[in-house]
Amino acid sequence: MVTHYFTLQALARELDAALRGYHLKEIFTQQKNELLILLHRDSDEACLSISIEPSLNYLYLRDAVPRARRNTVDLFAGIAGRTISAVNLDGHDRTVQFKVEEGFTLLARLYNTSASNVYLVDENKTILEAFKHNKDLNGKPFISSPERFEESLLTSAKLFEEHLSEAKNENILVRLKQAIPMFGTTFTREALHRSHIPATIATEDLKDDDVERLLENVNNVFAELEHPIPMIYYDGASPKVLSVIVLQHLSDSRSESFSSASLAVSSFVGQLFRNKKIENERVQLLKKLKHLLDLERHRVGTLQGQLADSGRADDYQHTGTVIMSNLQYLVKGVREAELRDICHEDKTIHVTLDPKLTPAQNAERYFDKAKKCRLSMAESDKRMSEALKRVGRLEKMLPDFENCETAGRLNELRVKHEEDLKILGLGTTRKNEKTLPFRLFTVSGGLEVWVGKSAASNDLLTTEYARPNDLWFHVRGAGGSHTVLRIPDKKTIPSKEAILQAASISAYYSKMRKASNVPVAYTERKYVRKPKKSPEGTVSMERETVVFVEPALP
Repeated sequence: MVTHYFTLQALARELDAALRGYHLKEIFTQQKNELLILLHRDSDEACLSISIEPSLNYLYLRDAVPRARRNTVDLFAGIAGRTISAVNLDGHDRTVQFKVEEGFTLLARLYNTSASNVYLVDENKTILEAFKHNKDLNGKPFISSPERFEESLLTSAKLFEEHLSEAKNENILVRLKQAIPMFGTTFTREALHRSHIPATIATEDLKDDDVERLLENVNNVFAELEHPIPMIYYDGASPKVLSVIVLQHLSDSRSESFSSASLAVSSFVGQLFRNKKIENERVQLLKKLKHLLDLERHRVGTLQGQLADSGRADDYQHTGTVIMSNLQYLVKGVREAELRDICHEDKTIHVTLDPKLTPAQNAERYFDKAKKCRLSMAESDKRMSEALKRVGRLEKMLPDFENCETAGRLNELRVKHEEDLKILGLGTTRKNEKTLPFRLFTVSGGLEVWVGKSAASNDLLTTEYARPNDLWFHVRGAGGSHTVLRIPDKKTIPSKEAILQAASISAYYSKMRKASNVPVAYTERKYVRKPKKSPEGTVSMERETVVFVEPALP
């Protein structure tokens, strides 16, 4: 739904209103399949992010992005410095057109497949440059997708019914998607839901009033799409559907509304990336835990066998004693003998001897074997105890990590099992000041607190790294570092203890560090604003709550 036709339509309308008159400052890529377009007008700057990664296309407007010092490539240099004159869609296609002065157009085709690309074309729609496959496409005509939608279907009940009845055996969901391809599955389901028509019903089973009601609701959906209300619908902690209208068929799902389609896309993509990262971390940790458990169980089996063998110590000791009691009957060179058992005088035992050794030396050899067996048994006992403890730790941890769903829960489990993970050699190495320009701490619930190190670092933390629902802290009436309590997802509600710990950290990194009772204000990051042309580190905040804490580090 990130590149659904109607999402792109809402984005195009927003961008047309917001970006007309902006200059294309730089166009470059610094990560595979992502194009960044830096824009400026007077003192204002912004950035367009466009991804043509086949598994996840996206387009949204964001704050200006600092360009990396290495591994960046300039693209579309022919339009650098030119001005955007309009933004719209190419017909009913999922291609966003950025019209630039002097007849140039930048086309972002976002199909969520390998066919996605960004093109620069001239007024004749000849491709001058392509983000991907430039050598093959340069100089060729850009071909728009053929129209697959007859708008007359929306105004004529007869045509609408005829179109649906062309394939009587198909279910209505498939047929309606074919009739109105821009709807996709989500809006098709919405129109059917509002019409009280099951998605699996065959077209031929529709009644006349079903068709009339369906056409009415199709038009209602179209009308609402003209006035977007961007929404994200969740399945648990994961964002599942991005829609630009309220979806009645998902009314039972948790949802979040946004003031713009660009913000909704940015949030949706960001959460997908974070969830994917967390899931990858969880899967890798589970893989290691299961591998270790298999190894430890195998080790236990091996040690059980060794313990069984080491139980022969008494047999070796007994054999050595029997040889010593029968030395007068033995000579060097004998390989085996039947000797009287001194413990059971009416019995004999069969003894294997080394012909190169004297009888006394053979007895000593058996005594040595007995000694080694007893030492081995003690060592195996110790190793068995350690292996069983490791198996117990692993079997206790595995269900927790298998059922973990959120980043907050993963952090909690890492804290909960920190000692066990270290003992097993799986201690986690968190990002530190060498990888991020912030101080990092962990507070109650396994949540992270990030603290700026300088005015520039404060700006970077607040404007680039902090997410809308993170809690943002700053000391009232004194200079200090921007402090952010990271909230991994909507389901995570930080404890009072975590909030007070974050406030204490904020107070510690302020000019009131030596005070005993410091007022610290906090609010969600989305209520923190950076005034235009303000110095680095300067922000304003709304809807704040004030707590009094003692400066301290966890």
